[in-house]
This record gives sequence, C-alpha cells and structure tokens, in this order.
Amino acid sequence: MRAIKLHCLMLSAVVCLLLADAGSVYSQSETHDFITYDTTISIFTPPWGPTNTWMVRISRPRNLFTAGNPDTASRPAIITMPGEGQQGNSDTNNLVTYGPHYWLNNGWDGSVVLGNGKHYPIIITICYVNEVYNNVQDYYNVLDTLITHYHIKKNSVHMGGLSEGAFSEGALIEYEQTPGDQAGMKMVNSVTAFEGTPNPLPAYPNPLTDTIAYKIWAAKYHGRYFYLEGNGSDDFRDGWQYSTAMNDSVPGSAYFSYENLGGGAHCCWNSMYDPSQTNWTGVGTLGPDNAPSQLGTNTMGDYVAPENVFQWMLRQGDTTLVGSGTSVPTPVPVVSAGTSQTVTLPTNSVTLTGTASETGGTIASYLWTKVSGGAATISTPATAGTTVTGLVAGTYEFKLLATDNSGDTASSTVQVVVNAAPKPVVSAGSAQTITLPTNSVTLSGNASETGGT
Repeated sequence: MRAIKLHCLMLSAVVCLLLADAGSVYSQSETHDFITYDTTISIFTPPWGPTNTWMVRISRPRNLFTAGNPDTASRPAIITMPGEGQQGNSDTNNLVTYGPHYWLNNGWDGSVVLGNGKHYPIIITICYVNEVYNNVQDYYNVLDTLITHYHIKKNSVHMGGLSEGAFSEGALIEYEQTPGDQAGMKMVNSVTAFEGTPNPLPAYPNPLTDTIAYKIWAAKYHGRYFYLEGNGSDDFRDGWQYSTAMNDSVPGSAYFSYENLGGGAHCCWNSMYDPSQTNWTGVGTLGPDNAPSQLGTNTMGDYVAPENVFQWMLRQGDTTLVGSGTSVPTPVPVVSAGTSQTVTLPTNSVTLTGTASETGGTIASYLWTKVSGGAATISTPATAGTTVTGLVAGTYEFKLLATDNSGDTASSTVQVVVNAAPKPVVSAGSAQTITLPTNSVTLSGNASETGGT
C-alpha cells in the first residue's frame, strides 16, 4: 500500500477564475467559483520506493471541501501531463507551459459547452519530479489519489498527454495491479494522446498485451480514444494501431488522424489543445491542421466538427450538469482506524478496532493494510476490527479503507509503537580484597528485569 502526502506550494497564488463569454446566453450553466493553485503529492509504494513526488496544478471549485455547499458535488475532471521536457524537476513553470493551464493563463475560462449547457470541469496538470520517466504504477497511484481526494466523478475521468505524457496515460489502459483486475482501464473514460503511444510495461504483474487491452477498454468500459500524429520524418509511434483495434471491437470508439502542425513535426502541443480549434476533421475535407492518412487509416470515431478536444473529452463521460446550486453532496464514508497503541516486546500483537459509517448509504467493505513499519501479519484485513501479529520493535502505521455501496471510499490511519524488550539489570557484587594464604572468595551477583523474568 502507499503513504500519501499533499503539500500546498503556492497558496499565495490562489486566483478566482472569472466567467467569460458574458454576452453569450446558455439555458444552464454550472457554478464557477473556482480557485487555481499548485501543490505536490508524495507517494511511497513498496517495493518500488523511494517516495515518488508529483507537482500538480489544480483548478477546482473554491468550496469543494466546504460541508453543505453545493460545490462539494462530484464533477468531471480533465487530467493532463506534458512531455519529457517538463519532467524530472520541481519547476512549477512546467505546469503551465503546455495544455489546459497554458490556455487558462491565455484567455480561456475553463468552460466546455455541450448541448445541455456550459460545463466547468476540474482541471489538473501533473508533472513527475523524481525523474524524466515515471513507471505506470506511479502514474496509477497519483491518478487514484487525485480522483479520490478531489471528489471526481468516477464515470467522468478524462486523460490528456503530450509525447511522454501520452506514453504514461496510454500504458495505464494496459496496467493491472493483479492479473485480471483491469485496474488501469476501469478508472478512465477517455484518452487524448498527442504523438505518444503506451510505454512498455514492466514485468509485474503480467500486464494485458498492448492493443488487446484497448479492445477490452472500448467494449467493457466504454473507453474512447483520440490520437493526433505528426506526418514528418519522426512519425514512428503508429498510434493508429490502437484506434484500429478499438474500432474493430466497438465501431466509432476511436479517432485517429495525422496532422500538419509545424510541418508535421513532433511539436506544437498548445495548438492541439487550443479551445478555439474546433475542426479536427481527418476524413474527406480535412480540418486546417489535419493531414491525409499515411500508414494508418484516418478515422473519425465519434468526433464531429465543430468541436474542440475538451468538448470531445467531456462527451465521453457523464454530461449531467453539476454544481448549479441545487446539487446534493455525494455521501462518503466517515472512517476511524481507532486510537494509537503502544506495546512492549515480548508482547507482539495488537487488536485494531476500526469503525465506519455513512449517512444515506451503507458500508460495503473494509480493508486494513500496513502503510509503514516492519514485519506484521493482519489476521482479518476485510473486517472493521482485526488482530495484527508478528510485530517487531519499531513504529507502524496501519490504514483502514472503507468503501460504500456507491463505490466511494474514505480512509483513516492509526499508529502502533512497539518498544524493544527491556534488558536485564545485572550486578556482579562488590569488589573484594584478600590476603594469601586465603585463596578463595565468594561472588554474590544478582539480576533483575522490569516486566520480565
């Protein structure tokens, strides 16, 4: 399991995004009292540690965490990751160089207009700090953290990636935590990949095979794919293979087109995200930045102009308007892992007593895991209370995760300190002096121990 810490970096930079298009009239519009700030997320995942750190820029409702406020309602999210040039350091400028937050700094108000009104999704940009390249386990962990912490609609998660970012999000569709659980693909509704196909997955633990995963994602989880590829000399990623596989499984589930930005080079990321670019027609009369098909067949999927990439994204999930002032916050479990405990060896077991409740719902499952510490065996991890045995000296942290009947989760942690066994106190007696011919002495020693024998 993983230990997670969120640290705010730029509270002074909190800004309220203003509603644009004041002259336009829409029958309905989501509330838009938003703040934007930078934070970091640090996740430790044994055995692949050390701690993995991500920079995050998030634009979200100001009152997302204000109890009783309509803006606590879950919203869709657009979560994007730029390329390798923006990874491997903690420069927060990398969060606004490309993608949605670039456009939020350049006139876009974050609105996405669909047929039923104006939507304001949560917008998140992530960059990996530790290295230029992350592995798919780390990407899965940060995505899972974001979805849970920011109340994101589970059926409205939309990923975007540029080059390396596309490599990471693409690999997520293939990723499994345990064989057959399809963990990565079930969390994501749409993938918008710009010139980047999935990173090769490591050997753990028997991942799905490449395009097979995309076929399953389309058929089982309504997964949708939007891919733009350059047509220059560096065109070697063959993203059309994934769109072809998906369309073979579910016709119309995937879009693919070559594009001619920068002469078809590996570049020009903000032009692809441009909210004012609403013609990506790749078949027939091409859009202004599309190019004719080469190795793969351009396919429109369910894309229909006029539509920018953000509109296409949101259409692939739940399009119900939220946060309009009448929404009711989604109930989530209230969890307690109990009180901290201290024991001293040779006592090497404790009983953890957790509780969970929810107003308006029921608790469907419990899961105890060890977050940190040495050897330990959790006897019944799927119950609210459990015994932990086999402890050694040190400090432990255990987490209780509760899941309700709607799939929402909450967790709590508890600390257990195990002191080393006390050492005996020994005395060999007092010093003695004798004079020959006396040639023997009697030694009188003693030993004692507090709490032992």
